[in-house]
Order: sequence, then C-alpha cells, then structure tokens
Amino acid sequence: VDSNNNPRDYEDLYTDSGIAYNPSTNSLILPNTITNGTTEGALLLNGSSGAIVIDSAGQKRISWNDGSGNFNIRGGHYFNSGGDKYVTATDGAAAIILNSDSTAGLIDIKVAPVNPGGAGAACAFTSGVRLSGNDFLPILAGSGTMNLGSSSNRWGTIYVNNIDGATVTGSVDNANKVSTGTTTGTSNYYLTFVDSNNNPRDYEDLYTDSGIFYSPNQGLTIGDGTFSLGNTALSLIVTIA
Repeated sequence: VDSNNNPRDYEDLYTDSGIAYNPSTNSLILPNTITNGTTEGALLLNGSSGAIVIDSAGQKRISWNDGSGNFNIRGGHYFNSGGDKYVTATDGAAAIILNSDSTAGLIDIKVAPVNPGGAGAACAFTSGVRLSGNDFLPILAGSGTMNLGSSSNRWGTIYVNNIDGATVTGSVDNANKVSTGTTTGTSNYYLTFVDSNNNPRDYEDLYTDSGIFYSPNQGLTIGDGTFSLGNTALSLIVTIA
C-alpha cells in the first residue's frame, strides 16, 4: 500500500518485481539494495559488494568486496576508492580482512591509533599480523618487528622446531651444540667442566674455578702450581717453581 493509514482506510495493493517470495524454497527474494529507513545506509546488501553497518554513526560494519578484502569486519573506519578512512575524529580503527576469491586464503588483523584528524581522514594502520599459507607474519610494523608478549604479559610454553634470529635473550635449560670461535684477546678465560662422565649422553650444568684458567698470550695457568696425571696406582706430580 502507499499510506500508513490512521484511522484505518481502504487502499490498493501493489507488487514489484524487486521483492518476491518462493513458497517451494521458502525464500524471500530481496532487491540488490536494502536501506534502513531511519539511518541512511545502515543496511546495504548487494550481490557483488556491500556492507552491513551495525550502528548509526557507521563505526562498526561488516563489508564484502569493498576494494580491500573479500570479507571484512571493520571498526572505526571504512574503505572506499580513496583507501581506509576514519569515521569520526575520536576513534581508533581495527580490521579483520579475509581474502579468498581467486587466491590462496589470507587473513589480516590490523590496528590503528586514535584519529589525529577529522571524520573521513586517512586511516594509517600501524601494526598487524597476517596468516598466509604456512606463515604467520608481522605486517605494517615499520622495520618488520613486533613484540610477542611483553615484560608483564608473557606467553607460556612455546613449542618450535627452529629459532632463527639475530639475538635470543633469556635462558635455555638444554642445548645440543654451542658456537665456538678463535680469539686474540689477552684476558684470562676460565675452563669449564662438568661433574659427571655421562654414558649415555646427558645434559649438565657447566662450572668454572678460579684455580685454572687460560690466556692466549700466557698459556694455561694452574692456581696452586700442581697437577696430576694418571690414576691412583701411578701418578705424576709436577710442581712448577
């Protein structure tokens, strides 16, 4: 009908090809675009692209094929031909971007700080992560590095096959190998030893003692001037004057 009658009245009934119901499939066929009558653009459905805007201001939306991703959950921003844009002047921005059409699946999760400009200002995401194939990658992080945890919020046990990095800080209980190299230094270097002759192999603590050390320019030094060779039955004691 064409009127919201109050009081009641008689009217003609109309139909339109843009909306139909199929009783055999229980399907309601809708037009390409549906607009909420109280908030313009709050609900836009389109077969190839569109968005569902959850709130009246437009900060929260679900969009698809919007030029940035095939299926997206956006907070505080939207995407158009000009790129990512803030909705208001007081919000940050966050996005989950899923791409799968005609490509391998890819998921981006990214965040941006509070908008430094006005509504519609360019939104520059500052950090994020990407799941792509066998890789879980930091993205948009300047030099390409991001922290995994923090000094007060730490991960628990991390299970890995290999660690490849410039520096690993912390302690490791067990290691099969250590890196060694020559030195031309003149300092005293303390020999390391363990307290068991393990067979089979096992992990142990390494110890040092001030009584024995080595210097590249002076050789081996034994603190009290004596050392022993041999076993209990036969030993050689050498005293260095």
